[in-house]
Amino acid sequence: MNSLAIVAIVLASMVGWMAILRNWRTGIYLLFCFVPVTGLVVAAFQPSPIGNLMRDIAIIIPTYIAFLLTKRSRDRAVVPQSVAIAAICIAVLVVLGMVTGSSTNPAVGLIGAKVWLMYMPLLVIGSAALETRDDLERMLRTVVVTAWIPLVVGILMWGGAITYDFQKSVEFLYGDFARNATQGFVALKVGETTFYRIPSTFQFVSQYSAFCQFILFPTIMLIRSDRNRRWRGFGYVSLALAIFAALTCGSRGAFLFLPLIFLMLGALRIGMRGRPSLAMAFVLILAVSSALAYFDKSAIFENLVEMTQVNGQQIVVGGLDFAMATGGVFGAGVGTATIAARYVLDPDQANILFSTAIENYYAKAWLELGLLGFIGVIALFVSIIVAGLRNLPRIRDPKLRDAAIAVVGMTMFIAFVSTRGWALDQDPFAYYYYLFVGFMFKLPTLANQPVAVGRPVGRVGMAGRGPRHVPVSGVRPTVR
Repeated sequence: MNSLAIVAIVLASMVGWMAILRNWRTGIYLLFCFVPVTGLVVAAFQPSPIGNLMRDIAIIIPTYIAFLLTKRSRDRAVVPQSVAIAAICIAVLVVLGMVTGSSTNPAVGLIGAKVWLMYMPLLVIGSAALETRDDLERMLRTVVVTAWIPLVVGILMWGGAITYDFQKSVEFLYGDFARNATQGFVALKVGETTFYRIPSTFQFVSQYSAFCQFILFPTIMLIRSDRNRRWRGFGYVSLALAIFAALTCGSRGAFLFLPLIFLMLGALRIGMRGRPSLAMAFVLILAVSSALAYFDKSAIFENLVEMTQVNGQQIVVGGLDFAMATGGVFGAGVGTATIAARYVLDPDQANILFSTAIENYYAKAWLELGLLGFIGVIALFVSIIVAGLRNLPRIRDPKLRDAAIAVVGMTMFIAFVSTRGWALDQDPFAYYYYLFVGFMFKLPTLANQPVAVGRPVGRVGMAGRGPRHVPVSGVRPTVR
């Protein structure tokens, strides 16, 4: 990377710090804008690991500092006690594991602790961020608009791969980093279909695939809760784009996870005495039908059945068996199963790390933190899901209730996919999970606010100030 580019990035980071310290909510918007170009930043700094830390240095840390310096009562968060206790217990176990762990390299423990704890405070940040319904709408619009960058780039890469040349299509954007981003230009043949490992603007296909799955939730939130008809229409278009991108990113799991997400959200809505959205079902069918025209459907179905069985045996059951035998009661030490620790290890040590790293978040918790860590992770997931379900009947506005249903669905989805991956250890769920859970905890407060007065809500823009609100007497968000 040339010195001019480094100077430009440093100056941009300084400007970001100043903007965030002036208004801590700016950090959330900058985070939403940074996510779509994460892989490009990492590639620009290769082989240095600085690119992986840019988000934390330039956005997350100043946001935490600015929030702690804010003393306005209306910026208080709403976090259920059960969730707070579970998160604190995990933090204590991580600190103890870092101090007493078996790793001979202290940096491994520090990296492991950073991966475990760096983004948990976003629970509080996300909850405090929503002062009015306008805040929710602006943030959802920002997330969905910026999502078009990786979605469009990913689809273009796939189009180039099937019509021109896979390697050249990725190298056009990434250059020498393309081989690393595609894990050696992997292309998997399933029947008559070739699955190309498309990274889009992320480091790896797993991150891009996770982004395509995550973006479904805020897009559905936008469709169901936004008061502007044009933005809801934009949400439907974005939903079709995200579904198509997920099916063409090269991850076979998308063919299993997409139906699961929509079935889960539909079941939750029916459980709240609602009904499935016919418009959303039409968009799903249209996007899936368009993508499946290229795929060998029967071969993919057979491959998915086989892959599910193998993953269940090797990753879910096998991962837990290995973690129980290796981690025991107290764990093998924080960072010992954290892939990011490769940056501080020599090649021989890195080979040992990769041999013990397992693609199961619950097994990783047991391996690093022991039995209590395993219980703590389950307690955190369960407490968040239960708190979300208990909040749903309290939300009077059906549109905001649908938005909360989408987040509850996201928490259930993460609890499921964590049996076969590290969703909370990598982009974008690492930070978006906690941020949107914080949104979910604040939605009942927004739903119970009186109707806005002033100019019509339908004319509120993404960057607009929005209508005035009647003061809410007796409503004061607190940590409960």
